[in-house]
Amino acid sequence: MTRTRRGTFGDDASGSDGRGNGHEDLPPPPHPTPAEMMAQLMETQRAMGEVLRGLTQNARQGRGRDQHQGPEPNQFSTFKDFLDTKPPVFKKAEKPLQSNEWLNTIEQKFCLLRLTEHLKTEYASHQLHGPAGIWWSHHRSTLPGDAQITWNQFKVAFRGHYIPPGLMSMKHTEFMRLTQGTKGLTEYLHAFNNLSRYAIEFVDTDAKKIASFKRGLSPKLMKTLANNKCATFNEFVSDALTQENQNNIYTASKNRKRAFEAGVSQSQAPTNARPQFRPPAPKFRPPQKKAQPSQNQQVYRKAYSVALPKGSTGQSSSNVPPNGMPCWNCNKTGHWSRNCPYPRKNNNQKQSNSSGRQGHVHYTTMEEIPSGEVVTAGMFLVNHHPAVVLFDSGASHSFMSPIFASKYDQKIVVVEKGGYCISAAGSNISTNQIVRGVRIQISEREYTANLVILPGLGIDVILGMNWMKNHGVLIDTSTRTVMLRDPKNNEAFLVPLPREFDLHNVANAIQPMALADILVVCEFSDVFPDELPGLPPDREIEFKI
Repeated sequence: MTRTRRGTFGDDASGSDGRGNGHEDLPPPPHPTPAEMMAQLMETQRAMGEVLRGLTQNARQGRGRDQHQGPEPNQFSTFKDFLDTKPPVFKKAEKPLQSNEWLNTIEQKFCLLRLTEHLKTEYASHQLHGPAGIWWSHHRSTLPGDAQITWNQFKVAFRGHYIPPGLMSMKHTEFMRLTQGTKGLTEYLHAFNNLSRYAIEFVDTDAKKIASFKRGLSPKLMKTLANNKCATFNEFVSDALTQENQNNIYTASKNRKRAFEAGVSQSQAPTNARPQFRPPAPKFRPPQKKAQPSQNQQVYRKAYSVALPKGSTGQSSSNVPPNGMPCWNCNKTGHWSRNCPYPRKNNNQKQSNSSGRQGHVHYTTMEEIPSGEVVTAGMFLVNHHPAVVLFDSGASHSFMSPIFASKYDQKIVVVEKGGYCISAAGSNISTNQIVRGVRIQISEREYTANLVILPGLGIDVILGMNWMKNHGVLIDTSTRTVMLRDPKNNEAFLVPLPREFDLHNVANAIQPMALADILVVCEFSDVFPDELPGLPPDREIEFKI
């Protein structure tokens, strides 16, 4: 009888035969359902996600700890790495900004490396050779031995030595006086860009840069580009280059046409009619000795006579002037000034003015200025009153007209010792009056000046070289602008002057002087009569060639 597994399993389970140590294999487990398989898969994925999140968090914590602590010392760039960037060597600066360009180049090399502020100073100082290296050694000796110099401290000391403020001011003035002249536009643009680095306040915007560039253009380009409305500096330069090219093409065509016409006219002219130029033969004449007249020989002089009108003599023999003619000294009739019984006038004034301070001024009225000459004048407030102010580089002192002073009640001070002797319009004008502490408002900035009262002045105020030198005034006649320095912070600014202004409401007018007020006429009244007494007498005149 064949044994079945169920019977065997039942026998083993009952243990009736006593063989419990050798069990047969168990049956396989049942297959999981699809739901159970899906649950097991999701549990596995969840466990793997937790492991990945843990690894990511540990990595972030390690990176933050490294950033907080900074790189290790051996992670900074070495001096060999710095030399591999080929940094330039600095010995001396031919121009002020060459030193600044060297600093900018070194900083660009530092951007490629990982360095501390102290290492930057150490690496850069090794590139100072020659005079620059000597300066750095002296500067380092003035600091404590253990001092750690940062890169910013190095730059301040370096710029203070190689870019002094006085040199920057000179370059600033050179930029303000830059003009195109005979240079081409490209050459002028290169010089403008080179010097504009010293005057950043005039080129920090496109509008200021265009105005500064336009100020120095040649008159030929200024004629066509004066009303240009370009918004950017590059557009303005492009238009200027185009206009210069057109001008060159036009000039070349005119020259070709002129040369062609000249060649045709010369070819049509007959050859025989052309005179040949022959230089004149030099005439040599040996020097001749002049014959000296002997002592007994008489020298004859040629004389001529002048005929006088009938009934007149060479000099007036009358000691009494004509009826109604006053004396220049006392202003009374009946005698000449040379016979005046009254004391002489203006003698003390003449002696006092002879030792006064000398000065000169070009123009005393607007009418004296030639037509077409640029007038650098404008309307400004002088002691809170509107006045015409002329910037005159040919005047030695600063002046105020007496009409303006009296109209606005200016406080006039009389100079006791000495005075002023001003040369104006071919004559000398003496004055001993001055107005001190005059306040002049220009572009909302207040200046002070001491103004000399000049008789006969037809301009309210003239600012001369003594005032303009103290305030750093530069006059640009091409654009009618004046550059001044702010009295508070010494910053430069431009003041545009009007091309035309009305002079009818000016406080001044031309002040004619009476003959009695002219010192020379009073002293020599017989030389300046109203009517000539007669012709001069006959006298011998010697003519020599």
